[in-house]
Amino acid sequence: MHLASRTRIDFQADETFQIDGVRAERQRARRTVDSLDRVTVCSGTVFIPSLNVSFRAKSTTPSGEVKRILEPITIVPDKVGVRRALYSESNPASRPGVQYAGRLAALDLKPNIQTRNSPGHLPGDTLVVSPSAGTLLTPGATVTVTVVAQP
Repeated sequence: MHLASRTRIDFQADETFQIDGVRAERQRARRTVDSLDRVTVCSGTVFIPSLNVSFRAKSTTPSGEVKRILEPITIVPDKVGVRRALYSESNPASRPGVQYAGRLAALDLKPNIQTRNSPGHLPGDTLVVSPSAGTLLTPGATVTVTVVAQP
């Protein structure tokens, strides 16, 4: 499942419904042929406008299974989810680990950046996030981000 901070460009709501009393929009599962793997996949999306968050499930299973995957979404008050780190090999000057720490801080989490050497990775790349992405924390909690040390 992919968690994004905004809905996808190709999102078109088929229906509006409630999740724990909060308005949500659903794009029903659709079958498409994956351009890279040339296999048929089903994907569906749930978007919660007031939280500016979307959940997308993509699978080679039938559309009913994609719907089942997206059904257990709940809203947990007074908790913040640890975001997924984004990796970038194309722009080492962007320091993805530091950018990720900024994204955590914007969610009212306290990033604790640690560095370590890691041959084969670019300086600043995020290696480990603890607790891991998807973990629900109380605002103000610390998230340790280990990034590749500068040479």
